Amino acid sequence: MASIQEQLKHIRTTNDDWYDEHRRILGELAELSRRATPNPPSQSTTPQPERSNGTSSSPDEQGIEEGFS
Repeated sequence: MASIQEQLKHIRTTNDDWYDEHRRILGELAELSRRATPNPPSQSTTPQPERSNGTSSSPDEQGIEEGFS
């Protein structure tokens, strides 16, 4: 009976150690993610979509249009 109790104690200790290590690693990953992610751009620095004036502006679009002329 003592052997089973010792095994259960060992399993619980190992399980607790695993969870502690898991939480530590997740904390480190969260910290690294916060450092690697730039602050969200402010409204003034966000590029605004260009307004179409009826003509294509990119060479790719011009090439497509010329191909059908």
